[in-house]
Amino acid sequence: MTTHSSPSNTSDGAVPAAATASSTDALYTSATATAAAPAEPASTSTLGRLRSMVTPRCSTRRSTPLGARHGDHGSVSLNTKDARQLAQYRKAEAELLRYLPADVTPRLHRVQIPHEFWSDDSPLAAAAKKPGVLCGKRRKGPEYFEINTLEVQHTRNVEGEVKKPHLVLVHGWAGALGMWLKNYETLSQHYHVHALDLLGWGGSSRPTFSDHFTPSPEAAQAFFVESLEAWRRAQGIDKFTLVGHSMGGFVSASYSLKYPDRLDKTVLLSPIGLQGFTASGGFRGASLGQRLQTELLHRAWNITPQRLLSLAGETRARAVMSRVRSRVANVFGTDSVPPETLVEYLLAGVQRSPGRSGEAAFTALMSPFRGWTLPLDAQLREAIAGGKFPPLVLAYGVADWIDPRYAVHTLAPAVPHGRAHAYLLDGAGHHGYVEAAHEFHQVVLRGELGSSGCAVREAKDDPNKVAVMEAARSPSFMSIA
Repeated sequence: MTTHSSPSNTSDGAVPAAATASSTDALYTSATATAAAPAEPASTSTLGRLRSMVTPRCSTRRSTPLGARHGDHGSVSLNTKDARQLAQYRKAEAELLRYLPADVTPRLHRVQIPHEFWSDDSPLAAAAKKPGVLCGKRRKGPEYFEINTLEVQHTRNVEGEVKKPHLVLVHGWAGALGMWLKNYETLSQHYHVHALDLLGWGGSSRPTFSDHFTPSPEAAQAFFVESLEAWRRAQGIDKFTLVGHSMGGFVSASYSLKYPDRLDKTVLLSPIGLQGFTASGGFRGASLGQRLQTELLHRAWNITPQRLLSLAGETRARAVMSRVRSRVANVFGTDSVPPETLVEYLLAGVQRSPGRSGEAAFTALMSPFRGWTLPLDAQLREAIAGGKFPPLVLAYGVADWIDPRYAVHTLAPAVPHGRAHAYLLDGAGHHGYVEAAHEFHQVVLRGELGSSGCAVREAKDDPNKVAVMEAARSPSFMSIA
C-alpha cells in the first residue's frame, strides 16, 4: 500500500492543513480552496483531493423544526454541544484521511436520504412514532438524514476506462469509513468503492432512536437495512458487491435477505448475529433472583458503552479507547499512520450523541446478559438453498473472537451448489481487513469461486488453518457467531 510519508499539503487546490471546524467543513462544501500550504514531495495532498458533493434530496431548506432533537442534522440545526461534537469529528476524520494512499482519487460527501426512508412493509412503518404537539403546534422532524460517504477510485482508472462495478463497505460496531484505510488502494483497482458510515454512526446523522421508533430487535434491524437501501437509491446504484464487518456483517446479511436482487455478491467478515447466542445459558434453571439480576443488567446495558465513556471524562475515555483499540491502532501505525490518529478518530465518534442513536439501536439486537435477539441462521439457509440470496463469502480471522466454527462446519457445508464459501485469514483476529489485508482482498475479489479460483484456500480445503482455529478456541469461552 502506497501512503504519503508526510501528511502535509500543497498549494495546488489543497485544503489548508489547519484542523479547524471551518477547514474541515471545506471538505464538504467547497471543491477548491485558496489558501496555500507547504509543498509535499511528489504528489498533491490527499486532503486537497477530497471533493465536495451532497446528493440533493430536498428542494428547500426550512428553519429549525419545533422539537428537533439532538443529532438529527440535515435541514435541522444542531444545538451547540452537538455542533461542537460534529466539528470535532470532522476534524479527526480529516486528519485520518490525510493518510489515504497517493494513487487513489477520493470524494467525501454526505448523501441525503428522506426522513421517512423505509418501505411500507418495513417494521419501521409500524414502529415509527408520530410527531407530537407542543404549544399547539405540530412538531416536525428533519426533512432528511445524511449518510457520510467516501467514494474512492484508483487514479489510473478515473478517466478513459470501462466503468467498474460498485463495491460498498460497511463498518462494524463503533467503527466508521476510516477503518478501511488499508483497503482502498487495492480494492479501487477493481471496483468503484463506496465506504459509508451507517445511520447513527460515524459522521452520519444521529437521530435519537427511541424518539423516532418504538425500540424492538426488528425495528433496529430495519433502521440499518432500510437506511442503507435509501442510500443506494439516492446514489443511483443498480447493483453492487456488499462487504460488511462484524456488526456491519449482520447489517449486510440482513440487507441481502431483503434485497438480494440488488447484489452481485455478499462478503461477510467476522459477522455477528448469524447463528446467534444465548448469554450465560439463558434463564433455564435460573432462580428468580438470578433472573431479576440478569434483567437489571440487561436494562443497564441500554445505557451503552459509548454513554459510559462520555461520562468518564475525556482523559479517561481516551485512555480506555487507547487500550481497547490498541491492537488495531498498532497495526495501522506500522504503515505510517500514527496510532493516536486512529484513537482520536474513534473517540470523536464515540463522543457524538453517545447512547442515543446507532448504539441505542444496537442494544435492541444484543445484550451481553441475554445474548443475540435476532439470529439469521434459519432465514439464511432457506434463502440460500432456494436461490434467493446472492453468492455468499464468509471470512474470519484464525484467532477471531467471533466463532468461525458455525460458518466453517455448519453453514457453508449445508449450502448446496457451492453458493457459500468460508475462509480463515492467517494471522488475523477480529480485524482481518487490517491484520491480513492481502488475504482479505483476495477473498473479496474472488472468494465466490472457492479454492479453485481464489488465491486463498477455503477452510474445508485447509485443515491446518482449521486446526489452528480450533486450538485457539477456549472450551470455557462463549461461542458468539
